[in-house]
Amino acid sequence: MELTFARSHTSPTWSTDLHLILFDIDGTLVTACGLGLKAVKQAGQTLFGTGFTVEGVQYAGRIDPLIFQDILTHNQLAPDNFEPLINQYHETLTSFLQQPGVIDALPGVRTLVKSLSAMDHVVTGLLTGNTPLAGHTKLQACDLDINDFPISVWGIDSPHYPPHRDHLPPVAIERCIQQDRIGSSFQTTIIGDTPSDVQCASVNQCRSLAVATGYYSQEDLSHADRVVGDLSDNDGIISWLTGTQ
Repeated sequence: MELTFARSHTSPTWSTDLHLILFDIDGTLVTACGLGLKAVKQAGQTLFGTGFTVEGVQYAGRIDPLIFQDILTHNQLAPDNFEPLINQYHETLTSFLQQPGVIDALPGVRTLVKSLSAMDHVVTGLLTGNTPLAGHTKLQACDLDINDFPISVWGIDSPHYPPHRDHLPPVAIERCIQQDRIGSSFQTTIIGDTPSDVQCASVNQCRSLAVATGYYSQEDLSHADRVVGDLSDNDGIISWLTGTQ
């Protein structure tokens, strides 16, 4: 039986029926399985030799700029290797994703995204640590339409240094307002599979829906506003997201 936790919503409640819903990618929309890290390792070994390693570098829930910086430091490589490593990573990842069965959309994702993106009072978007090219490539490999996410915020989009995932929700909100998607008053919910997703929602006064389809259990994520095992209960999740439940 799937366990579902819920707690009272502690962030501000706006008098609006409009919603901005932001999805993480890895472990939330698509299977993760360490594919990105494997691609980074192979990319690094292609550039710097077989001694290049990614073991011991924390990556779950983090943004790519920080992960790549840490990997370079871990391998005692100069910061100016950042761009060559990123470029080789993109090439390697694209090659990996051409292999059948290495990545797929997670349960309920395709139906949920299509249903939400078709609603007049909802704007769907991406809030992810991925680079744009990596994120687009992963979604395409799973037959997920990037056009269903008119708002996209990537790991490179932090306006601060050092960059952090917590900086990204305000960027998404500002883009939504600038694009005049749904006006200036709306409720924002972040959907993700890690404690970092929950934290970035909380510190920015957004709601969080945590999904235990990555490396963390429902218990690990129980500080979210709501936690589910996966996104397959489309009707119940949509009701909660849009305030009708």
